[in-house]
Amino acid sequence: MSYSIEAKKGKLSVFILNLETNQNINSDGYREVELTAGYDTVIDQFSSSLTIDTTNHRITLPSGKFYLDARLMTKATGTGTWGSEYRWYEWDGASKTTIGYEGREVGALAIGDPHKNEHARGYIESDGTAIIGLEVERTNTTVEIEDTQYDSNSGLSRCMIWRIE
Repeated sequence: MSYSIEAKKGKLSVFILNLETNQNINSDGYREVELTAGYDTVIDQFSSSLTIDTTNHRITLPSGKFYLDARLMTKATGTGTWGSEYRWYEWDGASKTTIGYEGREVGALAIGDPHKNEHARGYIESDGTAIIGLEVERTNTTVEIEDTQYDSNSGLSRCMIWRIE
């Protein structure tokens, strides 16, 4: 007897954002993760596109349901306690609302909170006007965020937006 896997329904589009390379996080409090123009489309069954605002470092989503996943590769010059925390947010034109769970990249700092792991993740439904972003803060000492352009440096930072249905 043999079995074949077949998807009966559902569609998927997957986008990987382009980050500014080597971002130094050297002050307290959250700040925007800097985006560069464009993104990589891995799968696009919806024929969707994202609008990237490289000035304010935000993304306007088309209408649909979206799973957000970010993992930031963080480095520090010292061997002591260091780390970064990052989270997705929705922007309403005046304020930010956190979406989902924070992610954390750590050196000698214990994670502690079971909801915080290496991936910041969240879910949002958009009517075509939802604006989202990703922000990061250091936990105690200056850190640097690395970038990847999909395959070129796999294992480094990866910020993905999945449109699902």
